Amino acid sequence: MSIKKLLTIVLSVMLVVSAVSFAACVDEGDSSSSGTTEIEYVGFDVPATAEAAYGTTYTLPEFTVTDKDDNVYSVDVEVTCDGVAVAVVAGKIELTELKPYVIKYTITGTDVSKTLTLTVKDGVKPTVIIGETKAWYFVGEEITLPEVTVTDNLDTNLAFELNVYSGETLVSEKVSGKITLNAQGRYTLKATAKDSAGNVGESQTEIIVRSAAKKGEIVDIDSELIADTVTAWNNNDSSLITKEFVEFKGKKALKINTKGGAEAVKYPGIAIIPAITKAQAEELKASGFGYIAVEYYIDYTAARTLYEKWSGKQNSYATELGKWATRTLPLDSFIENYDALASGKTSFFYLGNDEAWTVDKTRADFDFYVSSIYVCKDVTEVTITGIDNEVAKGYELNVNNLSATSATETEATFSVEVYGADGEKLTANDNGIIVLDKSGLYTLKAVSENGCYKTTAEKTFKVPSDANEVNALIAEILGAQDITQMAEKAEELKLAYASLSDDQKSEIDISDYYAAISLNADRNVKFYFAGETGKEQISLAATVGSTTTELTTKKYVTLDTSVKYGNQPASTKIAFADLNEGKETWPCPFIVRLNTPANLDASTRYVRFFLQGYCYKTARPIAFSVTVNGKRIAPNTVPGDAPNGEWKEVLVPV
Repeated sequence: MSIKKLLTIVLSVMLVVSAVSFAACVDEGDSSSSGTTEIEYVGFDVPATAEAAYGTTYTLPEFTVTDKDDNVYSVDVEVTCDGVAVAVVAGKIELTELKPYVIKYTITGTDVSKTLTLTVKDGVKPTVIIGETKAWYFVGEEITLPEVTVTDNLDTNLAFELNVYSGETLVSEKVSGKITLNAQGRYTLKATAKDSAGNVGESQTEIIVRSAAKKGEIVDIDSELIADTVTAWNNNDSSLITKEFVEFKGKKALKINTKGGAEAVKYPGIAIIPAITKAQAEELKASGFGYIAVEYYIDYTAARTLYEKWSGKQNSYATELGKWATRTLPLDSFIENYDALASGKTSFFYLGNDEAWTVDKTRADFDFYVSSIYVCKDVTEVTITGIDNEVAKGYELNVNNLSATSATETEATFSVEVYGADGEKLTANDNGIIVLDKSGLYTLKAVSENGCYKTTAEKTFKVPSDANEVNALIAEILGAQDITQMAEKAEELKLAYASLSDDQKSEIDISDYYAAISLNADRNVKFYFAGETGKEQISLAATVGSTTTELTTKKYVTLDTSVKYGNQPASTKIAFADLNEGKETWPCPFIVRLNTPANLDASTRYVRFFLQGYCYKTARPIAFSVTVNGKRIAPNTVPGDAPNGEWKEVLVPV
């Protein structure tokens, strides 16, 4: 080989190596230029590195490149990942690999380029789902923990950690299987999972742990915690309505508003998972418990019907308004349909509020309250002790000495409430003392402290007045300059008179008594049928066959303000229904006694009053007579037809 040829080969090889080395240097460096003229590029500021999340769409940065003469240069871009070309669509790439992406920018028509290395990271947290739990658990109950499911965008079979918190306090960590919680309250189950990239996902759910059920308890809303176990909803579509735990008119209760958004709903109600089990309810039934009692208050003025539809058949019940009341429901049906109710997907009850059916033709916005629902039994044999049947005026009653016990239900406990002669509940002072400073008949009422027992047991005792005190009150009222201002004294007089013995009452001028309590100073008036006194001046008897029965209840003798004579404010209405528990009884001779004082003077020739009657189909005969102490002093009047629908003056000769 000649020297010339050898030199040529060496130079060629050197040039090739130089070219290769030069090319590698350009690829590895931040920038390079070639050509005879050095151009200074402006705006070609490609960062060396960047980061993006796996699984996302990455928008490639764009650069506007110019020179000092404001010539604009286009830029070409190519992307590779692990040496494989990546498609660029509309300036974007899909990050489908958890590897670096190399993005090379080259000024078109030159070999000037810059490279951006995009690091792809997994920023997606694992998804953690906690399965369903019960609405609540009992203290000490073995709780089966819910199923926890973890999924991730990359990793599989990720482990999780389940911890139990009370507020911010860790109660139990890394629990599994079953746990037992021994304190009432709200607890949070928090599940967490971490993937290989260090992302942490979590989920949490709240559970309620409540105290053990009381005997017969379906629900007793004595705390906000228990209130939260009750669902308030519209029975039509199960949409939720407003509820809150409150204390209302002496009771702790769940307050429910009929609005389910902008307007009131048609059938507001509640769903309950009973605290009592089906087996316990059956056991109570076998031991004499006979019904369910719902303690409720409807704060509205127009009647609302209560419904339950446990068996699929809608049953309706009347309600009371404006006071705490008890609505009884059938125990048998509750037991038969227990499973449906315990699912929490069936209304325990709901109220009718559909304007098409309500008495006031209104879908009303109002509140109603529920205090408790129990399986119940009536306790009748309750004895109240702690005070004599008669005590002196001014007696200091120590309520701590009062007690009530049942001979048949030894588990039942009772408190005792004291009511004054005027019917108002009395409250003891800090020392437990009530001073009995007014005459009259007082009442002690046994109040069950167990929701499952009901009683109406009462005991009355007397704080007696005397004839002198009563006569003094009568004189004070009748002698007042303005008798209409003596209403409070008139009430005091009624109570004092009621406490007198029959012998003491004989010392009272009954005419003056009636005048005083009626606030009527007209001495010619002997009957006061336009006020509450009218009922006191009427007594009833009924003759069935040869037997005459005195009717003592007078429940159906009432003051009627809708039927009036002249300018009188009212009249006394007699419905002949006391004989047969509210049902009118015909035919049957009734005796109506209008009791007027016996101190009529010698000039009295007749008694006059006005009578209006309502008779079914045909007029009824009526006759009048006058007796003194049960002895007739004048013959009966000739029977005539009772006035039917019109006022008639009646003159009975004396």
